[in-house]
Amino acid sequence: AGFTSKAGLVFPACSIVLRDEKGTTILNIADAFEALKDGRKPNESSELTATITTGSPMNVGMTYAYEVIFSDRMDTSKIITCKGTIVME
Repeated sequence: AGFTSKAGLVFPACSIVLRDEKGTTILNIADAFEALKDGRKPNESSELTATITTGSPMNVGMTYAYEVIFSDRMDTSKIITCKGTIVME
């Protein structure tokens, strides 16, 4: 379990996709953890979070689907996918 360690560092990755009710992608961040591509200490990666900031082009009363994928840059078989919806109020 956990990330693959190389030279005492781990290499988490994260992608975020947000789609509107028609399935149109309105946000696609292929590498939300780009700043971590050179690695970080394992104890700094025991808990990962991703944040989606709402706003334009999102509209009140609409529902949006999100998909956040956490992965290990050193082992592509290690993937956690989180899916859900956001209702703009």
